[in-house]
Formats: sequence, C-alpha cells, structure tokens
Amino acid sequence: MIENIVLYKERIKSITFSILILFSIIKILSVTKLEFNIIQYRVIYTRTFEDYLIDPLIDALLIYASSIFLTVYLKKIYLTLVLSILFVLSIINNNLMDLTSSSAAIIVSFFLIKERSINFTSLYYIIFIILIFEAASLLRWSIHPLFPSLIYEDQSWKVAFIEAKLFYLLGIISPLLMLLILFSFFIKPYIKRVIEINDRNGLLNHRLLLFLSLLFSIILSIYPYIPTINPDFKGVSIDEKYYLQWIEQSKSESIFTIADGSRPLTLLLIISLQSFTGLPSHIVIRFLPLILAPLLSISIYTFIKYSIENKIVASIASLLTLSSYQFVIGIYAGFFANWLALITSYLAFLFAVKALKRNKKIDYLLLSIASITTLFIHIYTWSYLIATLLLYTIISVIIYRKEIREKYKGLILLAIIIASNIVIDNVRAYYINSMDTASINLKIAKNSIGMNYFLSRWNNLETTFKLYVGGHFTNSIMLILVFVWIINARYGNPFDRIILSSIFIGLIPTLFGDIVMQTRMFYNMPIQIATALAIYPLTYGSSLRKLIFISIILHLFNYTLRALANSYLLQ
Repeated sequence: MIENIVLYKERIKSITFSILILFSIIKILSVTKLEFNIIQYRVIYTRTFEDYLIDPLIDALLIYASSIFLTVYLKKIYLTLVLSILFVLSIINNNLMDLTSSSAAIIVSFFLIKERSINFTSLYYIIFIILIFEAASLLRWSIHPLFPSLIYEDQSWKVAFIEAKLFYLLGIISPLLMLLILFSFFIKPYIKRVIEINDRNGLLNHRLLLFLSLLFSIILSIYPYIPTINPDFKGVSIDEKYYLQWIEQSKSESIFTIADGSRPLTLLLIISLQSFTGLPSHIVIRFLPLILAPLLSISIYTFIKYSIENKIVASIASLLTLSSYQFVIGIYAGFFANWLALITSYLAFLFAVKALKRNKKIDYLLLSIASITTLFIHIYTWSYLIATLLLYTIISVIIYRKEIREKYKGLILLAIIIASNIVIDNVRAYYINSMDTASINLKIAKNSIGMNYFLSRWNNLETTFKLYVGGHFTNSIMLILVFVWIINARYGNPFDRIILSSIFIGLIPTLFGDIVMQTRMFYNMPIQIATALAIYPLTYGSSLRKLIFISIILHLFNYTLRALANSYLLQ
C-alpha cells in the first residue's frame, strides 16, 4: 500500500515536471523573441517566435503552479518563497508575467537537475508529450487534403504551426551542424563511440517497414497535386520547364546531344513513358516521382541489406528516404535526373563495398555497369559518384596499408574501373561532339568555386539552408543524428567508409563553392542512411528508447508533409 502511494506521488511529480518543461520551453522562447525563416505557400517569411500553448496568462499560471508544487513536494521552502515573490511581482505588473514565469521555470528546472531529481519516469513523460505533440501536428498535415483550409490561418493549425516554428527555430543551427559534419573527420579520434550497431531484434518488422516506405512513396509523390491542395494543378518542381524544353527538342535532336548530352537516359525514360501512356509531357514529368521515389527506397534498402546484412536498418533507411533531401528537394526543385542517377549510384556503392569484402569479379563487373549507367543518366551525379569512389579507394589504401599484399588486386581493380569510366566519358563526348564531364566541371568550377566564395562562405551556407530550394535543407534533428553516427562510424568497415567518403567529399565545394554547388553536394549526401544507423539502437531495449524513436520518425515526416503542402504557390 505504502509502495503504491510512493509510486503514485512519483508519477505526479514526473507529470508535473514534464508539463513545466513543455510550457517553459515555449514561454522562454517567446521571451527571447528569436527570428527564423518559415515557408508558407512557397514564399519564405521571417518570423519572430512569440507563441503560447493555451493562453499567455494560463501558460504562465501553469508554470507557476507546477513550479511551486514541485518545490513544496521536495520540501524546499526557500525556493517556494522565491517563486511566491516572483508570482506577486507578476500580479502587480502584468508586463513582468512572461519574464518572471520564465525565471521561475529556469530556477526550478536547474535545481531539479542539480539535485538529480529527474529520473527515468520524468524523461518518459517528457518524451511522451513530445510524441503526442508531433503526432497531433502530423495528423493535421495528413488530413489537410480532406479538410483543406489556408495553412496556419485558423485554430486547427495551432499545434502544427507551433511545431513548424520550433522546427525552423532549431533550424537556425543547421548550417553550423553541416560544417560540424564535414569537419568531423578531425573530431572523430578524440570522441569515444556511444552507439553500437548489431543484429538485435526489436519490435520492428522489416517487411512491414519496406511496404510502408513503398506505399508512402506513392502517396507522398501525389500529395502536392491533390486537388484540394493544388486546385489548378500547377507544377511544383522548379526544373519542370527545362525538361519540357528538352522533350520538345528531342523531336528534332538526339537525346545524346540535348543539354550537352548530360542526361540521355533520363530523357529516354520520360519519352518512353509519354509514348507508353499517351499522356502529355508535363503530366509525365510531374508524376515521375511515382517511379523515382519507390526505386530510390528499394535501391537504398538493397544497398544496406547486402552491405551490412541488417534488414531492420535497411528498412528504416528506406522509410527515412521519404524525409530526405533527395525526396523532398527532389520534388520541390525537380532534380529528376539527379534523383534517378542516385538510384544507380547506391547500387554502385553496394558493389564497391562487396568488391573489397569478398574480392569477386562479378562485383567489379556490376560496379562498372552501375557507374557507366549513372554516367548516361546524369553526368553531374556521375562526377559525384566517381569522386566518392576515388576518395573511398584512397582511404582504403591507407586502411589496408599493413595488408596491402592481400588487398592490392582489389584496390587496383577499383582504380581501373574509375579510370575506365573517365575514358568512356571522353569517348562519349567525342562522339556527340561535346566536352567531357571533367572539362564541363572545370568550366562550372571557374564560375562556382573560388576564394571569393570562401570569404563569404557563412553567408552562402546560410542562404543555401534558409532560403534556397524552399529552405528545405533546414533539418537540425536529422543533421544531429548524422553527426552522432559519423562519430561512431569506423573507417575499417567498408560500408561505413563509403558513406563517410560520400559525405566528406562535400567539404571543399562547401567551403569554396557557391550556393548552387553547395545545393547539389548536400542533395547527394546519403543523410537518411546515417540517420537510420544512428536511431537503430533505439528500436530495442527500454520503452523510453522506443518513444524517442517514434518521436523522431513523426518529427521527420512532419518535415516532409509540411514541405510538400507548402510547395504550391498561392496567388
């Protein structure tokens, strides 16, 4: 009986503390009046965070009530007295309400943390409230097509609007996080690993996750064109107009010469779909993600499953692909050739990993096929692939220096494949009477890379994250998780090594490149894979871990639906 009473009191304390934390965060942020950028109907606005959950006065009273309750519960009379004085001051001068209630919350929270009064139960309720908050926001975005109204303009959007503001407020640090990720190569040796990837099974079913990723990839590809969201069926992809021009050109010109021969297989796919379906070219282009999204999810699933033989991680990464830059920005910007080329690039990554693991000729052959196919899909993504493979090979030589006699054949074959790709590109350029990709890249580099961009690197990076392509590179939670995984990654593991290579290859373009160069580089990064690897340990163990995992998934899907719903330009 006594144990039940103690447990009951502990639960009340934990719930009270979680309520205090929730209301305090909103109140403190409102007091600081931080500015952030937020997208609404394809237009980016600068806003100041001045929000409340229920009502400014009620929020403040709840903070005081919970703070005083906790100090009385813990028998800290002097703290109760301090809080009472702050409360009286706020009653005397209503203008001090926000400041005094924020101060009360900070004082109590600091004391509780210092005295180690925060236990597992308290954290559980805090995460549970966050989960409910994210779920309520996601629900509003999900039913938006069924119950349409102007986004953020009525009370039904209250939770979703606050969630979006908190997302973009946290997004202020996204550029800094990207720099931290790119420079983490120098930090890794000084930080101990904190997560371990193994084959433990949680409650997740990899088949169900893969099915959901394929199902959602179809639904979300259609989402921006649902009539209640996009009543006049406007195109939402920036590059759609270029593809329409190229398709028109293909009636009188070879697809191997259009746009300097940069994407012949992509154009061939669009023309074939148009011929097969009989649909107008703009319809085919707008619904191209219906093919690209599932294929990218399958490609990533295949890459991870056969590289590390972990189906759960593979299925999580497949699902998170729908919350990646490659999906969200792929639709917003219309990077269709880039998107298609990433599908074959991940297969090339798979065969590069397998080649050094088991040294079989079939892996080198398939790597050659996948990389050459990428060349004819999109030469710029192919450049990224070859640069990644080159860095992967160089790091592998360093890693295997003590056993170079055993690995030298595989490393030489990798170098030969890279060289043969470059030769084939030169042959391609010769026959279509165009520049080879290296020359094209050098030409672009003269205008897009230089010391002048280095001097303005922070402004460029902020613009890339906050304003360019809808500000959709802003995603601090995902970038934090990427950093966590990088710190724990091992260069000795071929799979980790190729993911690290595909991320670190972006360091020089980020520091010395313009906004367009940064955009393409960040777009290619497999951040969803690193994120999946970081959150996989949360799928087993305590219930708190599972709550955190679900909260992260909900948070990332809020990002996706919010971006898709705001891709329509309201006149």
